[in-house]
Amino acid sequence: MRNWTGQASVFAGPVQLLHVPRPQARDAMLQSPLFAALLAGHIPPDWFVVRHDKAAEVAQLLTQLGFSISDVCP
Repeated sequence: MRNWTGQASVFAGPVQLLHVPRPQARDAMLQSPLFAALLAGHIPPDWFVVRHDKAAEVAQLLTQLGFSISDVCP
């Protein structure tokens, strides 16, 4: 592996993921400037990486938008 990466560094820590299986909701989030500021990335098709410092804001926003939030992955 070292031959492929050279002196590359990696991240190994906790990550907050958001699973959005409904295509319409997922697409709306991908196009939303508001969510863009809160998310660190998108793992197609249904997963988003939440910025570590924005997890509470994401939960609050999703609740305001009518989503039910679970900490158990389906």
